[in-house]
Amino acid sequence: MKKHWIIFIVFLLTAGIFISIGTNVFADDDDDEKHEVYEEYGDDEGRDHDEDEEDYESDYERAGSELTQFKSQQSEEFWNIWSREPSNNTENVLPITEPSDLTFSIENRNVRLYTIPKNGQLLVSVNDFANLVEAESIYYPKSKIVILKKGNAELIVRAGSNAVFENRVKQPMPSEAAVYEDSIYLPISVAANALSYRVSWDSTNQIIILKEIERSW
Repeated sequence: MKKHWIIFIVFLLTAGIFISIGTNVFADDDDDEKHEVYEEYGDDEGRDHDEDEEDYESDYERAGSELTQFKSQQSEEFWNIWSREPSNNTENVLPITEPSDLTFSIENRNVRLYTIPKNGQLLVSVNDFANLVEAESIYYPKSKIVILKKGNAELIVRAGSNAVFENRVKQPMPSEAAVYEDSIYLPISVAANALSYRVSWDSTNQIIILKEIERSW
C-alpha cells in the first residue's frame, strides 16, 4: 500500500512539472508574438516617445544617400507642384527673394506664414503649416524628425535630407528640409500636395492660395 502511495505522489509531481513547462512555453510564445508586433514600423502600442524616435531615425539611416545625394538639374519642375521625381529647378521664379511673411489663403481664411526661398523652392514651417490646415504635427528634436498627419495622409521628414516618407513610402523632395527657429521647414509643394492641397500664386494680391483636392482614397 505504501508503495502505491509513493508511485501516485511521483506521478503527480511529474504531471505538475510538465504542466508548468507547457505553460511557460505558451507564455514565451505569446511574449515573442507581442515583441514582433511592437517591432512593426509605426506601431505605437507598448512603445514610448523615445522608441518611436529611434525607429524613425533608423529608417532614415537605412535610406542612405540614394535620394539625398542627387544633383539639382534644370527641368520642368515647379515650386508649387511636387512631382515626386528626383529633380529640381533651382531657377524657379519665386514670389519672394528674401525670407519674409507671406499671406496664405485657405477656405476664406487669410493667415501670414514665415516663408523662406531656397534652391528654387519656398520653405514653410511644418508646425505652422499643420496649424494652417488643421493637421497634426509631432516633432522629435533629438533626431530632427517631424511627422505631419491629416486623415489618412502621413508625411515623415528629417532635417538635412530630401528623402521623405509619404504614407510609409520613400519619396524624393526637390529640396532638403532644414531647421530654423526650432522648427523644421520643407517645400510648400511637398507639405501641401501630400495632404491633398493644390498650391496657386495670386500675383495681383500677393497671396498663396491653398485649395483642397478631392481624392478617392
